[in-house]
This record gives sequence, C-alpha cells and structure tokens, in this order.
Amino acid sequence: MNTKQLRQKILDLAIRGKLVPQDPNDEPASVLVAKIRAEKERLIKEKKIKRDKNESFIFYGEDKSHYEKLPFEVPESWTWMRLTDMAIVALGKTLDKQKNRGEYNPYLRSVNVRWGHIALDDLKEMKFEESELERYNILEGDLLICEGGEAGRCAVWKNQSVSVKYQNAIHRVRFYSGINSDFYMYALWHYNNSHILENYCKGVTIKHLTGQALDLLYFPLPPLSEQHRIVSEIERLFLLIDSIEENKQSLEQVIKQAKSKVLDLAIHGKLVPQDPNDEPASVLLERIKAEQKTKKQTADISHYPFVVPESWVWCRLNDIANIALGKTLDKQKNKGEFKTYLRSVNIRWGHVDLDDLKEMKFEESELEKYNILEGDLLICEGGEAGRCAVWKNQSVSVRYQNAIHRVRFYAKINSDFYMYALWHYNNSEILEEYCKGVTIKHLTGQSLNLLYFPLPPLSEQKRIVSQIETIFNQLDEIEQSIKA
Repeated sequence: MNTKQLRQKILDLAIRGKLVPQDPNDEPASVLVAKIRAEKERLIKEKKIKRDKNESFIFYGEDKSHYEKLPFEVPESWTWMRLTDMAIVALGKTLDKQKNRGEYNPYLRSVNVRWGHIALDDLKEMKFEESELERYNILEGDLLICEGGEAGRCAVWKNQSVSVKYQNAIHRVRFYSGINSDFYMYALWHYNNSHILENYCKGVTIKHLTGQALDLLYFPLPPLSEQHRIVSEIERLFLLIDSIEENKQSLEQVIKQAKSKVLDLAIHGKLVPQDPNDEPASVLLERIKAEQKTKKQTADISHYPFVVPESWVWCRLNDIANIALGKTLDKQKNKGEFKTYLRSVNIRWGHVDLDDLKEMKFEESELEKYNILEGDLLICEGGEAGRCAVWKNQSVSVRYQNAIHRVRFYAKINSDFYMYALWHYNNSEILEEYCKGVTIKHLTGQSLNLLYFPLPPLSEQKRIVSQIETIFNQLDEIEQSIKA
C-alpha cells in the first residue's frame, strides 16, 4: 500500500466510524440534530434564513433500519443528514465586468481551492457593492467546495488575517451548532476517492456539482466530540504520512546522487582496481586503427575532461566505432515496405521502450543499412540530446530514424561502458557544451565526434560494467521498497 492509498484508507475508516472508538459518554448525534433544528428555527424567526421546503428526515424502524439509500453503515450513535440541513450553503458572486458595481475586493476562484488548503498566491479582484460585502464574506471555519473544475474539491478557510470574498464557482458551507467543518472536508475527500461524488456531478467534459446535486448528498453526522477526535486522529496520521513522503523524497534524491557518484568513479577508473595483466588500452586502440586503416590521431592533452589511469587512453567515439544516423521520415518520398522503427522517444536512459513503435517505408537496399544489432549503442540526436541505451532485444527486428545515432563498436568494445560514460557526461554537464540549439538541443554527428572518451582495457570495461550494474540493482531494490 503506497502513501496515497494509506491516506484513502484512513479517510475510509474515519468516515465509517472505525478510526477512533465511540465513547458512550458522548452526546448522541440525535441530540445534535435537535440543536441544529432549534438554531435554524431561531434564524428563521430572525429572518436571517428562509425555511427549507425540502428539509429531509431519516426515518428509522424499530429494528434501527432506515429506508433511504445511504452510502454505508455508521455507528448507532451517529445519524445521517444532508449538508443543506446542517449548514447554510450558498454560491458566490458572478463575475460580470459590465454589471458589477462598487469597490474592488479580492475574491477566491475554484483554482484557489485545493484539497485541504487554500492557495492565495494568485488572487483576482472584482467589484462588490457595500450591501454585498457580508453576503459574500468568508469566515473562519467556512467549508469551500468547488462547483466546477474538479467538482467537490474543498478546503476549510482558516486565514483570519485575510479578508476575501468568493465567486459563484464555489459553494460556501457555513455549519450550524459548532459542527466541525474539517470532518466534512475529509468526508468529501473520501466521497471523491470512493467515486460516490461522481454520481452526483453533472456535465460531460467539465463536471459540475450544482447546488441541487449537493442537496441530494447524505453525509454521516457523528456526535460533536467524536467529530473532533476523528479530525485530530486524521491530522496526526496525515502528518506521519507527510514525514514518510519527505523521507522518501530525500532517499530517492540520495539514490540518484549515489548512482551519479558510481558513474563518476567508474568513468574516472576508480570503481574497480586496475589489473596489470590486462592488455593496455593503447594496444587495443592501435589494433582497431590498423583493422580500420585509420591514421593515428594526435590531440592536445588539455582537451581531455579529466585524468584517467595509465593503462587507459583517450579517443573519440569514431575512433572505436562506426556512427550513423537513421533514415529520414518523408511520407512523400519513402518507398518500399512498412517496417517498425525507433524514434528518440523510444530511447530512455538505460533501456529501449517498445510500447509505441511507428512504421515507415524501407526499400530492400535500406534494410541492412538501418538495421539494429545486439550491442548497438543508440544515442538521441535531439530532445534530451545524448540520452542513450544499448540494444539487447535480439528477438525484435527494428530500424531507426534520423533522430538517433547508431554507434556500432569495433573489437568487442563494451557498449554498456559508453552508455554509462554518456550518462556521466550528461550528469556532469560535459555533454551540454557540445549540444547545439536554443529551445531544442541537438547532439549532431559533428559534435559527437568532437567528444573525447576514456578507453579502458577490454577486460576492465567488463569489470566496470558488472560493478555498476551490481550497485545499480541494489539501489533500485531500495528505491522499489520505499515505493511499495
């Protein structure tokens, strides 16, 4: 169970009366109902509210059974009520720049009302007349519910120092008789999680929780003291979950930093010890150049990014591999039969994603040219330029597009080592110095051939890759355990 599911479970238990024990000394909810009705009668006599012609009552039989369709069972000391029977529910003011009069005042929109808190960093203003200020005022403890957008999303107003009004995209719920508005915020949160709420929302593209729909919803009403205990326990448990999530984020960051450090040590030749019996990399490089009939290149040592062991040498990628871009997609000009191909979006760090393969036409003469073989290193030319993975899917036959460099190494050089080298170059921002472009970065073939890479002895390449993968697997296991 993850932390999101844990929160949902806590709310489920809370709203069903199973999170805290019932106290037989609590004044039962039926008494609270009587107090609410008495308060409403007083306000009606004072002409502050109008009598609700549709006020509803839950009728229980002698066997404690009820005849209304209620969402779930609750403890005997609880009862059920509609929100409109235990609170004054009112929509806010309509924004109409042509008709609105008065002075400018800040007001809340539905975008300001988040789950459990109010965001005040983007308040708008509209005109309110003097006679409207009290009508559209928000007091501490008011429950604010979104009418549209994510209909039902809600929060309790607790900002006494800020004076704001509210728009007609929000229901303001002002409870009678000291009812705990936080309890009903959590109740709505549970109704949203358990899909009860969506049965009452109207609309296809944008859902709305109208006043009429809200009036149809029944909510459990616990004794007042129990409401406070439930809210207190929810908040205590949610704080613990917040702490767990913060620790998870911290640990995930530590794991990311640890992987980066492992790559740094690996590419500097400090992850595994050098073996004096290994064939030096200089001999390997000379052999490759002889086989490929390329001239020996000399370079200024100051161009090298860092110091490497004596048994290593520096080289460019095109000294040790054949590098080629894939085929250009041109629906007008492409001929041949449709074949699946890789785009840069399929290349992730360390793996190739085959979930969304496209097809384009390849002629018979192009099939081998744009083929991908096991061990080919595939590097993104654009997007997140330099992102790369090694092809290991022997059972799948694919080609590749010109947004990808295919790097095919000579002399059994370990392509995983150079995948990790590029990963390190990306982490340490070496790569970005070679990428072109402002909005979208590109690692062109010319730029790729300017990059210097360390070349360890073949045997050491394998030992380094094996050690990286061992450590990464251990770190991945830790990361998966904290996400479970």
